[in-house]
Amino acid sequence: NNDPAANLTVNIFETLCWTYAYSNVGRFVYTTLRLYEYAKKTFGPSKQLAVAASAISIYYMLKGDLAHIDQTQKAAMNLRTSLNDKYGEARSLLFTGFTMQTCSDIEGSLKMFKQASDKFKEIGDLWEYNNSLIFMLYSLLMIGNYNECIKIADECKTMSEKLGDRFSLAKVNAILTECYTQAGNFAVAENAAKECETIAKELDFPYATVCCDLAYGKLLYETGKFELATKRFENAKHLIDTHSLALVYLAPVYPYLVLSMVQEYRAKINSMSLGSRQTTENEIKNLCEASENLCANIPNAMITVKRAWGQFAIISNNHQIAIKEFQAGTALISDVHYNYECAMLEAEYGAYLHSKHKVNESRFQIFEAYMTFINISSLIRAKECERIIDERYHESFNENSLMKSISSQRERMNVDRKANTLLRLGERLTSTLELDELQKKILQDAVEMVGAERGILFLYPESGEKVLYVASVYNLGNFDGNTYEWMIREVEKSRKPIIINDMQSDEYRKHYSVMVRYGIKAVMAMPMFVRGNLFGIIYLDSRLVRQIFTDEYIEAMGFIANQAGAPIENARLYHKAITDGLTGIYGRSYLDNLIVDKTSEAHPQLAAIMIDVDHFKKFNDTYGHQFGDKVLKEIAGVMKYVAGDLGVPCRYGGEEFVILMNSNDEELVLNTAEKVRKNIEAKQLPFNEGTDVQLVSVTISLGVSIWDPATMERLDLIEHADKALYFAKHNGRNQVKLWDESVG
Repeated sequence: NNDPAANLTVNIFETLCWTYAYSNVGRFVYTTLRLYEYAKKTFGPSKQLAVAASAISIYYMLKGDLAHIDQTQKAAMNLRTSLNDKYGEARSLLFTGFTMQTCSDIEGSLKMFKQASDKFKEIGDLWEYNNSLIFMLYSLLMIGNYNECIKIADECKTMSEKLGDRFSLAKVNAILTECYTQAGNFAVAENAAKECETIAKELDFPYATVCCDLAYGKLLYETGKFELATKRFENAKHLIDTHSLALVYLAPVYPYLVLSMVQEYRAKINSMSLGSRQTTENEIKNLCEASENLCANIPNAMITVKRAWGQFAIISNNHQIAIKEFQAGTALISDVHYNYECAMLEAEYGAYLHSKHKVNESRFQIFEAYMTFINISSLIRAKECERIIDERYHESFNENSLMKSISSQRERMNVDRKANTLLRLGERLTSTLELDELQKKILQDAVEMVGAERGILFLYPESGEKVLYVASVYNLGNFDGNTYEWMIREVEKSRKPIIINDMQSDEYRKHYSVMVRYGIKAVMAMPMFVRGNLFGIIYLDSRLVRQIFTDEYIEAMGFIANQAGAPIENARLYHKAITDGLTGIYGRSYLDNLIVDKTSEAHPQLAAIMIDVDHFKKFNDTYGHQFGDKVLKEIAGVMKYVAGDLGVPCRYGGEEFVILMNSNDEELVLNTAEKVRKNIEAKQLPFNEGTDVQLVSVTISLGVSIWDPATMERLDLIEHADKALYFAKHNGRNQVKLWDESVG
C-alpha cells in the first residue's frame, strides 16, 4: 500500500505509542492494539506490520506474557529480514535486548544492545544509536560494571547534548547517580543528581521527574537521609499512580519507599503511641503487598521487594516472615543479575541471622555479600562487610592490601566451607527429586566449596541429538558463550578435567585472549560421568583470585561431579513420570499423592481450586486440536505464574486443572482463583490462518474447596471443588464459586 495517508497514519500511531510508553501505560496499550489492527488490515505483511508487531511485544511484556513476547519479536525480525529492512532489524534487536533485560537476561541484553547500536551507527541514525547505548547503561548498572557504565554514559551525554535531547540527558544523569551511589562515590552522585533534577524541572515531564526522584532517593537512602528519601519516593509513587506510568524501570520506587519508611519508623518507634505504631505498620504492610503485586513481572525489582519485606518483618517482630522473605530473595539470586541489590539482600539477611545468634549461616551470607561488593567495586559496602566479619567473627583483614585480604579470608573459610558443602551435598542428592532445584543446588555447592565466583552446569539431553545444553547457571552476569566453548569441546573430546589457575600469565594470555579480556583469573571444567558415560560438565571460574583450584579441591570437585549424575538421571525419570507431557505441569497421579501427603500432616493448611475451560469443545471444532492444545498450555502457564509458591498447579485430565493451595485462608484462595480467571480472560490467543491472524478470547470456570479436617474426608477436597465448578459452569460460566452446603 503506497497511500501516503496510510503510511502517515502508521507513523502517527507509532509516535503516539512511544509517547504514551513514557506517559500513560493504558493509552500505550490501547494505541498499540489499534496500530496492530490498522497495519494488519491496511498493509498485510510489511514494514508497517513489523513496526506494529514490535510494539505488541512490549504490550505482552507489560502483561508478563513471555511466550508471546518471543513469538511477536521473532515474527517482526523475520518479516524485516525478508524485506531487507536494515533499520527495522536494528529496532528488533533493540526491542529484544529490552525484553531480555526486563527478564534479567543481562548478558543477552548487552549483546542485543551492542548489535543494535552498531547497526544504527552504520545507518547513521544517531538518535537511535544513543537510545541503544542508554538501554545498555541500565544493563551495565545491574551487573555492576561501573567503569564501563560511566565511560559509555559520558558518550551518551555528549550525544544527547548534540542532538538537543534533554529527556535522554535526564535519563543518563539518573543512571550515573545510581552508578556513583552504588560505587560509594556519593559526592559525584550528588552532582549527577542535581544536574538530573535541573533538567527534569525544565522538562516538566512526569517520567523524567520519577527517574530523578528514584535515583536521588536511592542516594539519600544510602547516605542515611531517610526522611528526605521518603519524600522523593512518595513523590515518584504519586506521579506513577496519577499518570499510570510504565513500571519497567520505575518499579523499585515502591520497595524503596518501604525501605525508607521502615528506617524512619525504626528511628521514631520508641516515641510513638501503640495506635500510631499499628497505623504505621499497616501502612507499610499494605505498601509491601502492593510492591509485590506491581513487581511480579519484573524479576530485577523483586530482589528489592524481598529486602523490603524482610526489613518490615524485622521491625514488626515477625521472625517467620523475615526468614521466609529473605530466603525467597536468596532463592532468586541465581536468576536475577542486579548484583548490588542481591548483595544488599545477602548482607541484610546475614545481619539479621547474626542478631538471632545463627553465626555460621550469618557468616556465609555476609561473606557472599562481601565477595559481590568486591567484584563490582562497591568498596564502601565491602568495607562495611569487612568490619562486620572482623568484629563478629574475629577474622582480621590486611588493611594495606585488599586483594590479599580476599585470598587470606578465603583460606580461613576454606576448611569450613569444604566440609559443610560435602555434608550438605550428601543430603541434597537424596532429599529432592525436583529436577531444577537439584541441578541448581549441585552447581551452587560446587561454586561454594571451591570459592569460585561463577558456574555453569552443562548436561546432555535425555534423547535426541547429543549436544550439551545449559541446565543451570550461578551468578553468570555479563558473559560471552565464546569464552568457555573451547574448554567444553576439549573436555568432551578428552573426557578429562581442565584446570587453569592463572589465566592472566603469559603462557595462556596469547592463546585464550577472550578469557583474558573478560578478566578471568582461574577456571575449571570438570566432566561428569554416569556408568562410565559422559553425562555433563561443571564449569567454574573466578575473576577475583588466582590459584583457587588446589589439588584438594580438584579431588573434591571430582567427587561432586561423579556423585551428582545419577541423582539428576533419577530426577529426570521421576519428573517425566509425574509431569503432563502437553502442559509441562504435574499430572493427576502426582496430585493424588500430594493430597494424601498434605492431608496426613498434623495441621494441614490446604485448599483446592478446580478449573475447567469454558466451551472447550468449540475451540477444537472451530480452530482444530492444535489450537485446543495451545489453549491448555496457555492456561497451565497462567496457573504457574499466578500460583507461584502459594500452590501446586496440576492437570487433572482433559480440559480440567487443579491448583492445590498451601493455605486454607479463604480470602487468599479466592483472590488467587480470581487472578487466574482474570488473567485468562484478559488474554487473546492468536490463531493463524494463512496471513490472517485472528485473536481468540478464552474464559474459564473455577470451583474452590477449603480443607476442613473436622468435617471433610480426604476425597471431599476435590469432590467439593468439582461440585462448586459444576455450579459455576451451569450458572453463567467465567466465574469463581466457593463450595458450601447450598452447592450440594
